[in-house]
Amino acid sequence: SPVSSEQEVSFTSEAQLTAATKPGYAYGLAEVRGSTATPLAGSVAAYYDADGAGADSSEALITANDKGWYIQTFAATGVITFKNLTPGKVYRIVGIPAAAISPALNVNERPEYVLDEGYYADMRILPVSAGDTETVWNIDLEAVGMKARATIKNARSDVEYALLDSAGGGVALAHEWTNWTTSDSKGRVRFNNLTLDTVYYLVVRPLGYGEVTYAEAAEAAVKVRTPSHPDLSVANIARPNYTTITIANTSSGYDYAAVDTKTGQIVEQKHGLDNTTLRFENLDERKAYQVVIRRAGGSWLKGVRVYPYPSKLYIDYVNETVRSSADSTGNIPVNVEYRIQKKKK
Repeated sequence: SPVSSEQEVSFTSEAQLTAATKPGYAYGLAEVRGSTATPLAGSVAAYYDADGAGADSSEALITANDKGWYIQTFAATGVITFKNLTPGKVYRIVGIPAAAISPALNVNERPEYVLDEGYYADMRILPVSAGDTETVWNIDLEAVGMKARATIKNARSDVEYALLDSAGGGVALAHEWTNWTTSDSKGRVRFNNLTLDTVYYLVVRPLGYGEVTYAEAAEAAVKVRTPSHPDLSVANIARPNYTTITIANTSSGYDYAAVDTKTGQIVEQKHGLDNTTLRFENLDERKAYQVVIRRAGGSWLKGVRVYPYPSKLYIDYVNETVRSSADSTGNIPVNVEYRIQKKKK
């Protein structure tokens, strides 16, 4: 059976490959670029964990021999892990019986020479660390008005990113209408003007690997989905008077509602129109409301709390009392009374 291996990309976009070990085997690593396999012993860090529990006190740094082979007393429960790898690159993990290595006979002298099916596995590294099919640790997905934006956090400067509209390497959706793009000075990559409630595929290729096509990069795409509803931001919601709530920049295809925060009941509901302002009127001036949104006919998705319109108060002079004698400091105390009143509408 093929070498049993898996990949991982950390939140900081550092990549690694792990392979389960077998007693009596030797392991090696190479980078595959086109038809060329380049040995990597010495340029990556290799660790061996005999109990297979991951990075713990039992994990130890190991070194390869001069031919690039890691030959240890490997256990059936162990794992070998290659770290400091680059997203987008294709790596080949090789594992063969150590007895099959014979430099004198020019047989399996180096890992990159092994071409026997079942003794190696090629893997293209994912662009970012992925959770489930639509949750990604490194990416912020947010609605911006009636569009969406994807921001890659901790993007690497040695790779290029692209966003595709299909897993098969379809049309590239450009970062500010370019193609492949690199991180900015803050270590971010942003894709703007995306469609809401839409699946996209993030891909990556190493900087300088211009021969890698979108379709090839899509072999290791990470699936993301943009938010399902437009931005319902505090900036777009106002309570201009005691009994009215307004929602600016609404979107067609979506419903908006004002919900009584104490009863949980919808008191008014309206359908949005692109770039228009909705008004909920004749509300109770004493109550707070939750403004919520949904795709027409769907479930209510998001809420912004709107508090009662602030009362306009004024201070009314009531009374002043002057004592007839001074206190111990020689001052004559004066008591002044005021009443705070709500200004009439």
